[in-house]
Amino acid sequence: MDLFTLFLVISGFLIIFVNLASLYLFKIIPSLKTDYKINEEPLVSIIIPAKYESHNIERCLFSILNSDYKNKEIIVVAGDRETEVLASKFKNVKVIKEPPLPSGWVGKNWACYIGYKNSKGEYLLFTDADTVHSKETLKLTISKCKEENIGLLTLIPGLIMESIWVKSFLPIIGQFIVIYTLAPYANNDSSKFVFGNGQFLLFKREVYEKIGTHEAVKDEILEDFQLAKLVKSKGCKLRVYNGLKILKVRMYTNLKEMINGWSKNLYLGLGAKIYNLILSILLLTLIYLFPFFSLFIGLYFYLYYNQANLLFWSLIINLFYLFRFGIIYYKLNINFIYSFQYFIPIILFIYLLIKSYIAYKKGIIWKGRIYHVRI
Repeated sequence: MDLFTLFLVISGFLIIFVNLASLYLFKIIPSLKTDYKINEEPLVSIIIPAKYESHNIERCLFSILNSDYKNKEIIVVAGDRETEVLASKFKNVKVIKEPPLPSGWVGKNWACYIGYKNSKGEYLLFTDADTVHSKETLKLTISKCKEENIGLLTLIPGLIMESIWVKSFLPIIGQFIVIYTLAPYANNDSSKFVFGNGQFLLFKREVYEKIGTHEAVKDEILEDFQLAKLVKSKGCKLRVYNGLKILKVRMYTNLKEMINGWSKNLYLGLGAKIYNLILSILLLTLIYLFPFFSLFIGLYFYLYYNQANLLFWSLIINLFYLFRFGIIYYKLNINFIYSFQYFIPIILFIYLLIKSYIAYKKGIIWKGRIYHVRI
């Protein structure tokens, strides 16, 4: 067996393993039952940190105000004038102008903390301005928290994808995050696995205060994972649920936003370890890119040396990829034609991993602020 074919065989085994693992992990993430029972509604404070979110804030507030959960207060901590003005148009929404950022704080964490200081709820929901909530989201999640005495409930959301780049990239990175973090196992109280999604963090107030509030993670870019870790460390229940049908997120609208957004936290998500970065790039190359480029290598060997073995197996593997990614895109209501260019978002992913490492070394720039983070 020649070297190229050997690499292709290894890639094939890794491909099968990764896809089986992702299918299994997504399958075991629990969904919230719709036959919820809630006799009385505890007050929920919904806190939305919003800086430069004028293009999102109205849609977010409309969705929350239309919720069938009545006992709620909505607090928007606005970091810019335009967002503040738009949010102030809504009745029953408390809008707070974000105070100057103290030294040592990340902007989002500071805004969440300010929202908490102005809240009264027995439960605290920290959610992003780019989210869209269904009518039953609050009732489903609050009833589950009360039923099982959950300290922190977080959701894996559905995605609102409008640009070609976003449609190509987000399903790939979503699969990577769930596999890398082993998100479903965070629901095991005895495991060390944690998962937190800052787009939807529903705390029981006493648990949030027990872990030290956002002040305990004031300098963290990945504050959601750190908060989840603190919840578990205090012996409180952390639960992750499939929220694809009850929470939607429009993270990015174009390629530039996506590059800026993901490059701020990918390296941190790998634990800021250089060996994790190198291993991730090697695995992405071996699992995804090598099979694609092996088509051209196999064609070369076939045309010039009459050896069809490599070309045959590379065709089989790439057909499997088209089928697998076609299913992923189909389930997300994206045209299956995107599966024919699966290698492009992988190249972009590797680029973002490297870019996030450089940003970590030089300083992470996000929403007009620069953060020098060290782990």
